[in-house]
Amino acid sequence: MEIQKKKHVLLLMSDLNISKEEIQVLGNLYKEQAMKSERLYEMVWIPVVDEWSRNRSNHLKFGELKSMMPWRSIHYSVINPALIKQIKNKLNFSEKPIVLVRDPNGMVTSINAIPMIWIWGNLSFPFTLEREEELWSARVWSLRTIIEPIDATILEWLKMVYVGKFDAKEETQRMATAIAKENLSYVLPNYTSFWLFWERLESMRLYSKSEHCKAVENHEFINELTTLLCDDCDNEEWAMIFRGEADRFTGDNGPDILRALEMFKNWEEDVVLNGFETALQKYLEKLPSTPQHDNRLMIPHLEGLDAYVVVCSECGCKMKKYVVFSCNKEYPTQH
Repeated sequence: MEIQKKKHVLLLMSDLNISKEEIQVLGNLYKEQAMKSERLYEMVWIPVVDEWSRNRSNHLKFGELKSMMPWRSIHYSVINPALIKQIKNKLNFSEKPIVLVRDPNGMVTSINAIPMIWIWGNLSFPFTLEREEELWSARVWSLRTIIEPIDATILEWLKMVYVGKFDAKEETQRMATAIAKENLSYVLPNYTSFWLFWERLESMRLYSKSEHCKAVENHEFINELTTLLCDDCDNEEWAMIFRGEADRFTGDNGPDILRALEMFKNWEEDVVLNGFETALQKYLEKLPSTPQHDNRLMIPHLEGLDAYVVVCSECGCKMKKYVVFSCNKEYPTQH
């Protein structure tokens, strides 16, 4: 393609199950950089469709997805099946989309920039390991890190925010509608925002273990993310409390925090002396603790998974590995 001689090119590779949320987030970033005086990059969609599934139904689905994308695409009928095989074998493509980046000289600078893009957006440009390391090293882990790319208005004032659950679209939308109707707390503006919140957290946690991010491997904030993601996988309740943009107090046990807030009169005097976060932490420490724990973290397939080590955020022990087959399909609620 002619564009390859002039700019960085992002090759988006996905099957026909790429979600509307993934397309919308990538589309917003693509349009954002396209509005600059000089585009940072171009993007091309390469649909990964096996030869045996190239039928009319998928032809219609391809057209529907293509119409949602503001960038160029290649019809799967002209893609050699041998290339599809190479994408799967050499780039470890399975289900989740990947973005391969080529610089103006045609050199590959990243075989999958998707996690970097979810976390940093267009700040990731030019999508190199050096740029990613720079971003990770410079960032102060705070409320701004988690929420600014999703809904920056939350930074302006203190509020309770409902952020839903990972990979539970209908349940999250149902809960968000009910919460907004009763004005119980602030909710993110749309499901894409909920999806991006969780996708960014997962990307932060998983790729903090990659070779170029070892500087944050044992970072307190990363350990807290592990606890949060474990709780969400296990359908446990959790809460994360911030004061302003930088200071935070994190409690992974939602019921305990709720109980403490309901009994605020028992520790409100301590708030005057030590501040809200310290007083809450001290009160939680007085509550009966459970000596045992059952932390689990479900992650997708990763290259070199056998050598991947995760440390329990509660006891510091190395976590055991298991193979889990999971179906997360939601069914409509019966009325």
